[in-house]
Amino acid sequence: MKANEFIKKYGVDKAKKYLQQNDQLDHVYMGNGFYIKDLKCLIESHELVISYGGLAMAKRQYDCFDNARKSVGVSQSSKVSALGKAIADVESCQ
Repeated sequence: MKANEFIKKYGVDKAKKYLQQNDQLDHVYMGNGFYIKDLKCLIESHELVISYGGLAMAKRQYDCFDNARKSVGVSQSSKVSALGKAIADVESCQ
């Protein structure tokens, strides 16, 4: 089972509890098929998306950032890249 499948099956809250119990193992491959660091990244992505008001709002904000960036012709900032990755991570857990 991959980390995103773990969240899909058990939910983010259970994943957070699991992480709290195993947090010191950061780079350890768990017998259930994923690295703790992968689960940690997915939880951080969920928290970032929630900080934007949920998936729909995060997507709208990302699109606004991306459209503004394209209209000005500048490269994507790390903050916008992180939001895009977080959105993809959350969608992979659904």
